[in-house]
Amino acid sequence: MAVYRDLSDLVQGARRDPAQDWLPAYTQLTADPYRSAELLEISALNDRGITHTGDVLHAPEVVEVDLAGGTDGTLGTVTIEDCVDTRQFPATVEATGEVVSAERPPHIAVATLVFYPPPESRWLVSTIDVRDETC
Repeated sequence: MAVYRDLSDLVQGARRDPAQDWLPAYTQLTADPYRSAELLEISALNDRGITHTGDVLHAPEVVEVDLAGGTDGTLGTVTIEDCVDTRQFPATVEATGEVVSAERPPHIAVATLVFYPPPESRWLVSTIDVRDETC
């Protein structure tokens, strides 16, 4: 849960200031395919001059744990379901101050964390599936 919470803070920070180099921070908490998708999104925000302000509210809970992994080489996983409320985290065009984000009700996001064995020896977020379900 600590990795997921740290990532939630990182995502908000990256969207508040997309001009920074976020690769080192994302490398500490994420794996592909999530890492690449996030870094592309942040780059696109930077290219369009869009930043976010405020805070995202979260209500995460662990819904599945498989610490053993499989005999087929699969790794241990933890699945977290989160109610994400972005209504107080608007996207704004920096140059004009125009708010460009659409109102979205709180929605479900499901994260998969994978335990990578040595030399990594740590949990990394590998996917986050944002659903159309409200919470």
